[in-house]
Amino acid sequence: MPKPKDRSRSMKRKNIRIPSGKSVIRYKRDLTPGTPKCAICKKKLGGSSPVGSKTQKRAERPFGGVLCPSCLSKAIKASTRLKEKAITLEEVDISFRPYVEVLLK
Repeated sequence: MPKPKDRSRSMKRKNIRIPSGKSVIRYKRDLTPGTPKCAICKKKLGGSSPVGSKTQKRAERPFGGVLCPSCLSKAIKASTRLKEKAITLEEVDISFRPYVEVLLK
């Protein structure tokens, strides 16, 4: 009987014959990365690939590889309005607050 952690179908299974002649199943977790998604709206990020070097994985701009362009523009607009004191931090959508706070620094 496999261990409870190995019962998941996310584990790859491979039949191996060990030196004693018995056939056993070896379990390995599938580590293939998924497609990059925006941290706020969960849309697929364009220009990003799950494999490659660090510069190939993300765009060279603020929050490149984390936020899509539309969410980034909303965060920049909110940070600009905060700098000009047109709005307060409580008025900013809660999902944008971490990114707006970084842009304010």
